[in-house]
Amino acid sequence: MTAGADPESRAAFESMAGRSGLAAVGQNESEFPLDVVSLEDDTVIGLVPRMRLVGVEQVTVRFAEDGRPWRAQFDLQKAELHSDEQALVTLRLLEIVLDGSGRVAPRAAVHAPGMLTAGHCRNIVRGNEYSVRVDDVSGTGFQFTSEVELAPGDEFSVVFEAGGRKLVLDGKAISIAPGPYGRHVIGARITGSGPGDLRTISELAGGG
Repeated sequence: MTAGADPESRAAFESMAGRSGLAAVGQNESEFPLDVVSLEDDTVIGLVPRMRLVGVEQVTVRFAEDGRPWRAQFDLQKAELHSDEQALVTLRLLEIVLDGSGRVAPRAAVHAPGMLTAGHCRNIVRGNEYSVRVDDVSGTGFQFTSEVELAPGDEFSVVFEAGGRKLVLDGKAISIAPGPYGRHVIGARITGSGPGDLRTISELAGGG
């Protein structure tokens, strides 16, 4: 990064190293996951689905670091064929800023077993069910750990118990990171919920 970058922005940029499944979108609204291979100064080297790069010149990546949401914008400098499905891209950082208010909604730790039902997903069949562990939840999103590999943009529902109630949340995968023992840690945005579920979540997170 440039020498004038503030320490927070620098730390956020450096936290991208080694991450997989970051939610990226081109200036033409093409959405795709970004797997970061390496960082070099103000440049990201990464892997993306090559068919999603058609017409892409700039890329915006959103991610969280230490509980704070960030938005990074890049120029696509180079794209090389890596495999039949992936391209190796070189992205030059234009700016990195806190996204929105710079705060995420208060989260409540859950650590409860749950059941995921696939909706519109890239690699798994609609209606299939998988055991997951819900790690935490807020009024806008939740994080869970699963053996099944989801992709950014996948849609599903998750049922679990918290606060003495059964909660049903519809979600859309935003980020995927490697977890322990070959599992995957999925960050999801809430797209729907059962009656009273958001109130229960607000009370768990200390907001109600």
